[in-house]
Amino acid sequence: MYAHGKADFIVKLQIALKECSESECWLELLIENGYYEDSAILKQCTEVKRLLIASINTAKKPV
Repeated sequence: MYAHGKADFIVKLQIALKECSESECWLELLIENGYYEDSAILKQCTEVKRLLIASINTAKKPV
């Protein structure tokens, strides 16, 4: 994934955040309904989400 400028980079991070949030929802459903037992992956997903949010906030700061 290559970005063509700062705005494009931010858009790509936002897409990644959207996909991460969707994955988090699916993981929560799978764990709550007993289809998957290891909640460590949900914690990792949450951490990736936090990193993406921090990256977006940093990228949006004026230079």
